[in-house]
Amino acid sequence: MRTQPPNGNVLNDNLHTFSWDVYGRPITIASVGVTYDAMGRAVEQNRSGVYKSLVYAPTGEKLALVAGQGTVQWAFVPLPGSGRAIYLNGALGFYRHADWLGSDRLDSTPTRTIRMSEAYAPFGEPYTSSGSTDVAFTGQNQDTLAGLDDFPAREYSYQGRWASPDPAGLAAVDLSNPQSWNRYAYVRNNPLAWIDPLGLNECAPGEHDCNAGIDEGNPGEDILGAACCIDLNSVLEPIVTTAIFDTLGAGNLTFVSVLNPLTPSFAPDTLNLGDMVNGSWGPSNGGGNSSGDEFSALQYQQYQGMRLLQGLTPTVCGGGGFAFLGAQAKKGSAQGFAGGILEWDSKSGWSGHGLFEFGSHGAGGGVITNPLEGLVFLPVGEFSVRGVPVEVGALATTSGAVGAYGEVGRGPVGVGAGGYVNIGSALSCGPS
Repeated sequence: MRTQPPNGNVLNDNLHTFSWDVYGRPITIASVGVTYDAMGRAVEQNRSGVYKSLVYAPTGEKLALVAGQGTVQWAFVPLPGSGRAIYLNGALGFYRHADWLGSDRLDSTPTRTIRMSEAYAPFGEPYTSSGSTDVAFTGQNQDTLAGLDDFPAREYSYQGRWASPDPAGLAAVDLSNPQSWNRYAYVRNNPLAWIDPLGLNECAPGEHDCNAGIDEGNPGEDILGAACCIDLNSVLEPIVTTAIFDTLGAGNLTFVSVLNPLTPSFAPDTLNLGDMVNGSWGPSNGGGNSSGDEFSALQYQQYQGMRLLQGLTPTVCGGGGFAFLGAQAKKGSAQGFAGGILEWDSKSGWSGHGLFEFGSHGAGGGVITNPLEGLVFLPVGEFSVRGVPVEVGALATTSGAVGAYGEVGRGPVGVGAGGYVNIGSALSCGPS
C-alpha cells in the first residue's frame, strides 16, 4: 500500500521510503540522504556518513559520480545514436548501447566483448539480465537506490508511477484525454512510444518539440511552456545562459540566452512568477520563447532556481478552524491539558488528533499527534463570565500555522475553539 500525505508526495511505495522538503524534493530515500543545489539538482548523497557527489555538464546532463575525496567513480560521456561511454575510476570501462527509448540494452567492452545484456518490461522493470548489472531505463541511472530511476525532476519506480505528482498541477490535464488526469502516471501509460527526459512532460524519442503531433495537454499551459524534451540523438550545442531578476518588472524573471553563434535562435524571454505558480506560463500568454524555439535542459535548471525564489516568499496558504476538549489540571501558575482536537483545514479537510499541552499563565507549548506537530501558545487575556474562567490567546505551530484561540475551563474539564491561517510559500502552497 502506497502512503502519502495531503501534498501528494509518496512516503512509502512498498519498495522505498521517502521524506520530502518544502519544495517537493526527496531529502531521504530509504537510508540515503540527498542534498540539492539552487537549481534543484541532486548534488550529494549521504550513506551513513559516506558521501558521494554528482557532477553535471554545462548542458545540464549528469556527467559523473565522485567519491568524497574527489575520486571519479563513474563518468557518463554521451555518444551519437544515444550511446554512452562509461568511465570507471578514470579508465574507459564499457559502452552502453540503447534501444529506441534510450534504455541501455547492451554493454560492450573496449575489447569488443559483451559485458551485459538487459531487457525491460514496458514500464521499466528489468528482466532476463545477464552479466554485470547496469540498469538505465530510458537512459536514466539508478544512482540513489536500485529499482529507483533518478529523473532530473522526479523519482520513478518500475511500478509505473512517479513518487511525486506532476508539479504542473491541473495545467497538466487535458480533459479530452483521461490518461492525463493521473498526475503520477508515467507518459500517460504509453511507455513503448513516449519518453519523459526530465520527469515533467512526455514526448516521442528524439524530438526537440513535444508539441509535434503529440497530445500533451492544453496548449500553452504546460509548466515549461508545453516543451521540455531534448533530442536524444544529437550532440547538445554549448549554451551560455544568464538569469536576470527584473525588480522593475513586478516579479518577472528575464532569460537572456546566447547559443553557438553559428546557430543563433533564442531571443530574450520573460516569465511571470505568478503564472508559474498556477501553471499557465506558455507561448499563448507571453511565456515561451519569442523566436518559437523550445527550452533547453539548462533553462529547465534555471526554472528550478526560480522555484527557489518562490519558496522564499511568505504567502497565506489557506487556513482552518478547530475545537478541543479534554482534561486539565492547574497548580499555582503551572497548567496542563490532555485531550483531543477536531480540525477542519481548507486544504486537507476534516481530521482528528490528540492534543497535549503544558505551560503557565504566561506562555506554554505542546504537541498535536498523528501526525506529530509542535505547538506554542501565548495567553493574552483572562476573564470570567458568570464565574467561569475564560482564556484567549495566540498560537503558532511548527508547520507554519498562526492563529488565535479561546478556552473555557471549570474544574478538571477544558473546552475551547479557534482559527488559524497557514503561512507557506508560493511554491509549497501551489494550486490545490
